[in-house]
Amino acid sequence: IPSEDKTEALRYGLNIMNNENLITVTTGGGGDGYFVLDSYLTMLEQMKEERILPPFQTILVTGPFLSKDQKDAILERAANLEIHAFEFFSDMETLITASDLVVCMGGYNTICETLCSKTMSLIIPREYPRKEQYIRAKAFHEKDLIEYIKWDRVDAAALKKKILCMLENKDRYEKSMQKFKMTGISRICDRIFKLREDINGGVC
Repeated sequence: IPSEDKTEALRYGLNIMNNENLITVTTGGGGDGYFVLDSYLTMLEQMKEERILPPFQTILVTGPFLSKDQKDAILERAANLEIHAFEFFSDMETLITASDLVVCMGGYNTICETLCSKTMSLIIPREYPRKEQYIRAKAFHEKDLIEYIKWDRVDAAALKKKILCMLENKDRYEKSMQKFKMTGISRICDRIFKLREDINGGVC
């Protein structure tokens, strides 16, 4: 986990004040992340039209596998909104730790990084061609560790409502993440050893 000095330096370099909330939006490689990025930017564009000042700053990371046309469109819209947008961010671990909330899909690595850094996350899990991300998001949500919005229910209004609610209730998620034990590897090893003992016992 990055040091506090490192995360503070990153926020300072991005002109994020200590009293400001920072939201990072990332879709991993970005190959199928356009819908998430588009929905988030639409939310900000609607807030701008309504002359509502968002109570947060945004860092947007498209991922290197977003198509060129989609990437160019996303970066142009981000520039019009005067928010930071990158195709690739070299130190995502520090960026996630420096954030108050991460909006992302339900990839294994991203969720592990947010939980390790004790950063709130709003998951928009892919449900096709596999439901792995949705199953993971639902399981972690049941433990009050993350929030999620089903893919077919995502729009600007749903994002706005969920994001504002999460930022107003940080303590709830922080407490749950503090209690959560990152012991997956040791538990898997224990189960493998037990299975091996059961098999050897059966053979003997």
